[in-house]
Amino acid sequence: GLISSFRVFNIGLDLDPISRAEYEQASKDFDDTFDIFKDSRGYRNIQILFKCLNPGFFKHYCMSQGMGPDEYNLVKRWPYKCKDAMNMRKTILYKAACKQDAIKDIIEMFPDRRGIIFSQSIDFVEQLKETVDIIDEDISHTYHSKVSKKIRKERLDDFNDLSTPSRIIISASALNEGVNLENISLAIIAS
Repeated sequence: GLISSFRVFNIGLDLDPISRAEYEQASKDFDDTFDIFKDSRGYRNIQILFKCLNPGFFKHYCMSQGMGPDEYNLVKRWPYKCKDAMNMRKTILYKAACKQDAIKDIIEMFPDRRGIIFSQSIDFVEQLKETVDIIDEDISHTYHSKVSKKIRKERLDDFNDLSTPSRIIISASALNEGVNLENISLAIIAS
């Protein structure tokens, strides 16, 4: 009874050609290096990749896979290459410009809704604020760790005051469970 009924919509978006090419290259780099990290059943295993970021563990792992010193020297950077490729894919998706236009469209589609937008990075929060400002710079506030505690409180108070035009909070992992946001009827997960 604490949470109102809700509906979830997943909106598919297309990356721009440059981001798509970067994502595909990162995926290729990931696939080229991830195949080595297999469990005892022969399945690729992300936990083994993370364990192999420890050079001593990875050397032992390679030897247990039957690799000699020459083979190990060829692949000893693979855990880092694989992790870097995985992180690159995440970064491309976290910062995808296509999300900004979609979020702007959603906010314009529901002008009577008060909502929150969750983002992965402070940089993207600030970019989203600029995008939402195109609609009206008074309707949104950013809320993240680089904003002082005092300003964050003022922004939440303004948001919760139904007599103000503020109706959107854009956050980067700074709003925790238990924060009191009143009259929310729209949440966008943009991370």
